[in-house]
This record gives sequence, structure tokens and C-alpha cells, in this order.
Amino acid sequence: MNSERLPTMTSSSHHYFKPCSEIASQRIVTVQAHESIQAVAHKMRDIVGVSCAFIVNQSNQLIGMITDKDMTKRVVAQAINVTQPVNLVMTQHVHTVYQDELVLSALQIMMKFKIQNIPVINAQRQVTGLITPHHLVQKNSVQAIFLIDRIHRADSLAKLIKLSEERNQAFEGIMDVSPDPTLIGQVLTMIYDAFNYRLIELAIENFGSPPCEFSWIVAGSHARSEVHLASDQDNALILDDHATESDRVYFQHLAMYVCKGLSELGYRLCEGRFMAITPQWCHKQSIWNEYFRKWSTNPEYDLLLNLNVFMEIRHLYGNQKIFESVNATRHQYITNNPHLTVALVRNALRTRPPLGIFQHLILEKDEQDHKVLNIKKAAISCIVDLARIYSLMNNTLRLNTHERIQELYANGTLNQQTYQDLIETYQYVNQLRYQHHLNAIHTDLPVNNLLQPDQFGSFERQHLKDAFRIITNFQDLIKMKFGR
Repeated sequence: MNSERLPTMTSSSHHYFKPCSEIASQRIVTVQAHESIQAVAHKMRDIVGVSCAFIVNQSNQLIGMITDKDMTKRVVAQAINVTQPVNLVMTQHVHTVYQDELVLSALQIMMKFKIQNIPVINAQRQVTGLITPHHLVQKNSVQAIFLIDRIHRADSLAKLIKLSEERNQAFEGIMDVSPDPTLIGQVLTMIYDAFNYRLIELAIENFGSPPCEFSWIVAGSHARSEVHLASDQDNALILDDHATESDRVYFQHLAMYVCKGLSELGYRLCEGRFMAITPQWCHKQSIWNEYFRKWSTNPEYDLLLNLNVFMEIRHLYGNQKIFESVNATRHQYITNNPHLTVALVRNALRTRPPLGIFQHLILEKDEQDHKVLNIKKAAISCIVDLARIYSLMNNTLRLNTHERIQELYANGTLNQQTYQDLIETYQYVNQLRYQHHLNAIHTDLPVNNLLQPDQFGSFERQHLKDAFRIITNFQDLIKMKFGR
């Protein structure tokens, strides 16, 4: 048996799919920036007995951290006066996880950046706990080599391609542990992120250091952490405003390497060419700012299509400040924009659930002349659009559809019955898709979004019709509310 194969998921592995808050240690040291290095070291070693301290501002928000190793390298080795304030030697850019993120997210950060201390924070960026490798092993009684770790250590495209063959195995393992579609989407997103990140690193090794600062972003379902086995590519490059035309040539080569590599790993090229290899999507941040201004103020069909793809974006690699600048512009233009909302509602209502006047399913035919139902087009995308429109009108920052629906309930936009109908419908149609993918793997058939309802029992068909009725009701509601 090949020892490099991905380990089988066990019940103890299930702990990796719990929220970070459940495993994090609450034995932490928080200090103010003006406190002396010596005082901080004393708290770490003698009072609490931990290997790091978190520096916070007056609102208890995290602004930096320092570890015992930092003390050795930055203080002792440099002969720094220990009466100096700790902010002189702290790490300012700290990798964190939110308390409701998966423990697996913390593990991925440890593996990717080779760090030992991960602060767990709440929505206000206040530290609520600490995760270390010791906590992971001690709490979960499991030590396994994850696929994500081996992706980060792969030193060639050929090795990545070999590892991509294990993605289906990982998916089957997750389905055995928990069929929760939100969790499955998050884990598949982490695997996608790892492949994408490592390909960028290999490209830089190949072509040399980038000539300017940049941000590689992902969009669409990838940005929303809703990846599935049939996901394609939606990505782009934001370049520093000082980038020259020759710099853009470098990034075109880098994008070609990465996008072609992703294709070889099983992530299809986007049919609409919304990828970094397209010159239009490899531009300076000022151009991207202008894109969002134009798309959101003149949402005609072609411009709205572009905006729909890049409505949700997420930084993956490079200079995060470049991304944050563009993302702030995106958020400014698309939230609380009534003109845009009307266009988005009109566009969302172009697709209605395929339920006939006599409550029968309206099916289409695939290439083999089978009657099929495109579950993505008929249901999943409809709910994604509904949650997005409500979120934009309520100025929420969440990208994930499940989290958006939860936040809309938390802030009172949705009542309890409406929330339960929408969240359960979204979970159900995604479960259908993932189960369809699992069946395709077991029967060696293409993985796609085309279900065959003729193979469903009466129970499944009735639930599907109920789901379509709920979606239709929501579409009618949003048409009355926003579609003037």
C-alpha cells in the first residue's frame, strides 16, 4: 500500500470539521502596545505559561503578536533594550482564523505558512483563543498527512497532477464523515486554494520574481467557498498602479502557467474566459476600480454579466492591500445601489425553477437524449442570486451564501419561517448535487450538474417540487420588493 495516499477519514478526523472555537485554548495573553518587552515576556512565561502574546488596541482588537521565538531572534539576538515597548518587535501582519471557521482552516494556515500559533478571533477582531499543533494533536488524538499539506510540498506540476487524482478520494471521505454541503464546499475550496496557491509559487520559481506588487484573486463560487467537483475557473490579476506594459507581459506568462496548470488538475477553463489569462482581467488596480464604477452605474446586460462574475472576489496570493483597496471600491459601488438592485432582480428572474403549471417537472435533454435537470441553473444559482441581492441591500460583508442567509436572519431581514425555508432548501439542493457527484464517481461517469429525476423515487421528486415552489415564492417576493 502506498504510504503517500490520503488517509481514510475517521471519526477522530471529524474534529477537523468543527468550529475553531471548540478546540481553541482560552489560555491567552493579551497586552497593550506600550507595555515593555520584559513585562510581556514575564506574563507569557511566569503568569500564563504560553508561547505567545497578542497585542491589542484600546478596543481589544488584534494589532500584532509576539512569540517566544520572536523574543530570541528579535530581542536577545539584536540586544534590544527590554524596557522598550513591545510594539517595536511584534509581528504586525498576523494570520488568523475566525471562531466559526473550521479547525481544518487553522491546520491549512499552519501548513501553508509554517507557523505554530494561530489566534482565533471574533467578528470584531478580538482574540478569543489560540490554536497550536499541540492543541490539534492533544484534542483530536490523530496525526495524519492531509492532501492539502502534500500539495503545498509538491515541487512540480507533475506531482500536483498526481495529487489531483486523490481529490475524489478526499471528497468521498468528507461525504462519509458529514454530508453537510456547506462543510463540503469549504473543504473542496481549501483543496482548490492549495492547488492554485502552489501553482502560483511554481510559476514564480519558473519565471523569476514578479516585477511589481500584485494580487491574484478568485471570483464566483470559488470566492464564496462553494466549490464542487465540476467547478471551473474564475480568477483574475490586480496589478499595482505602477505596473508597466512589460510587467503585464510577465503576468500574462504567469497566468498562462497557472490557468493551464489548473486545467490539467481538473478545474476547467471558464467558457466565458473570466480568467487571468484574458488581458481584460489582468490590469492595474485603478482600472479595476473603474470597472466596478462602470459596471455598477450602468448595469446593462454585458456589463452586468461581468459584474455578476466579479460580484464576489477573494484574495488568494500576493499583496493583500492591493486587493483590499479594490475590494473597498467594489463594496462601495454595489451596496445600497437601488439602480443596480433593480437590474440584478431583473437578471435573477430570467431563470425560474422548472415547475410546470400542473406542478410537473420541466426537463431538458442532454447529449445522450436523457431527460435531465440542471440543478445548478434550476435551483442553486437562483438561491445564490436571492441571498446576494438581500445582502447587498443590507450592506453585509459575507460572501458565502449559507452565511449570508444566516446573517439576514440574525439582523432581522428574514423571519424564522422564511429563514428555515430558504436555508433548508439551499442545503437540500446542494445535497442533491453532491450526492449526484458521488454517484458519478462510483459509476465512472462524468461529474456535472445534470440530474436525472426519472431515476428519483416519488419522495425525492416531491421534495424537489417543494424546493422549486419555495424558490418561486422567494422570487415573487423579491420582485415585489425590489423589482420596480
